Amino acid sequence: MLFAMLPANAQANTSMLSPQVISGPVAGSAVTTILQAGDDVTLIAGAVVTGTITVPVGRTLTLNGGTISGGTNSGVLVNGGTFIMQSGTISGNTAGTSWGGSGVFVRNNGTFTMNGGTITGNSSNNHGGGVTVMESSTFTMNGGTIADNTAGGGARGGGVHMAGTATFHMTGGVIENNNASTGGGVNVENIGGSFNMTGGYIRNHDIVGHGGGVNNSGTFTMTNGTIYNNTANRGGGVNLQGPNNKFTMSGNAVIYDNTANSVGGGVGVFQGTLTMNGGLIDDNNANNGGGLWISNSNVTINNGTISNNTATVTGGGIVLQNVEASLEINAGEISGNTAADGGGLGFLLSDPNPVESHFQQFLDKVTIAPAVEFTGNTAAEIRVNEALNDDNPLIAPGEVSLTPPGHAFTNFDIHTPASEDCDVCEQYPCECCDVCDEFPCECPCDVCELYPCVCPPSCGCEEPCPCGCDCNQPTGFYVTFAPGIGGGGTPPPVQGQYAYETIVVTPVTSALTRPGFVQVAWRVDHPTSGALVMMGGTFVLRGNHTLYAEWMPAS
Repeated sequence: MLFAMLPANAQANTSMLSPQVISGPVAGSAVTTILQAGDDVTLIAGAVVTGTITVPVGRTLTLNGGTISGGTNSGVLVNGGTFIMQSGTISGNTAGTSWGGSGVFVRNNGTFTMNGGTITGNSSNNHGGGVTVMESSTFTMNGGTIADNTAGGGARGGGVHMAGTATFHMTGGVIENNNASTGGGVNVENIGGSFNMTGGYIRNHDIVGHGGGVNNSGTFTMTNGTIYNNTANRGGGVNLQGPNNKFTMSGNAVIYDNTANSVGGGVGVFQGTLTMNGGLIDDNNANNGGGLWISNSNVTINNGTISNNTATVTGGGIVLQNVEASLEINAGEISGNTAADGGGLGFLLSDPNPVESHFQQFLDKVTIAPAVEFTGNTAAEIRVNEALNDDNPLIAPGEVSLTPPGHAFTNFDIHTPASEDCDVCEQYPCECCDVCDEFPCECPCDVCELYPCVCPPSCGCEEPCPCGCDCNQPTGFYVTFAPGIGGGGTPPPVQGQYAYETIVVTPVTSALTRPGFVQVAWRVDHPTSGALVMMGGTFVLRGNHTLYAEWMPAS
């Protein structure tokens, strides 16, 4: 009899409707014993399971009501078996540092199908606050909710974490309000893993790392469903990283109302390949790349719409930040996007003193077909490149920016005056520009075309140094550090002396502080609009530079 198989402390409170059905309190270990003995188990309304249930190969556990809680090695460990969740709740389970998936852990070619119910309030010190799927296992989510789970200790995948060659099919349901350092909703860890989203919602995540909704290092295909109202440092909606990852977006897929505190409000493509065959990226926000940020990546847009996105600095719709990136737009619409520079499309260089050849490297990686519609994009500074404009009559001034804010280059871009009093030259006195009526423009120091007017200390000049000060010397350039807006504490020591065009590595950590904030990056020469360099990242030195701390909220 099933009754006799239960531990003594569970007998008095266990009601059995059949040898496989449980409707009362029971220990998770007792249910495991039943499954290991060769019986399938169904939990219905009234079942209260305490502790982990392990589902072995060849056995099926069905949750059709009731609760599973108090597990210390996940609520349900699917070790090669099958778990079907129709309704009920899995909550209050944990997993240690060597064990992920505090709610449900699926391994050894196991199968988990979620048609309803709730996985909530589970916590792990490893990846996968709600669900972890690994080792060629499969998770299919047709309904239900995965919410308010936590992957702590710098772990990834607050809602769902995938490792190995696992597969996740999401056709419906909601993943929301989960927490992790990376991949607040879903994290796809390996190139062998695949996430197919054909429906459902991934929403309301707010994390400090990358990929507020989804972080992908494998293969992510999105043909329907919605990713919205997520926040991260990079890739508010979706973040792509790992050189071989792939993201394909098509059909009625929607990514909207997401925020990146740094880059890629809708989608951040740090590495890998993005192919957009359809769908909508709309109403997202970031410092750079409100809709889409591209670096070290290949992006092809064959259709779809990127609209109404906002960047506080560059690239309201799209921004390219690395000459290793490539962008091909064959069809679709880039419309209604806004930025301080490059409303529709912007180019962002980490080099604070770029030259014309640097932008040509960008242009060589960009193809925009005549059928592409750029419309209604706005920028504070209106710039458009002659070559792009000649090839595509649908690109009007103001749609595409080819220089970072405040910089301009003779015979390269077509510009309208920044202002009648030539305020660009006042802000950047060593860059002569054709936005002014006269050339060279009458800036305070108009003869230093390659070097800042603030000479290195070895020049022996006052600051700003007179134009006669010879800054062109093999060594003697310095990098200083500042706390940025609202910051304090002790800056890192001054770095130098450097030769011109030295590749400088920025500090990985610093003693700078700001209450309620954490430092995530450095900005070159300006605390808000300067080029962003990540902690431990590099930039090319072309004079004296000041790096300002870039802050983001700690929670």
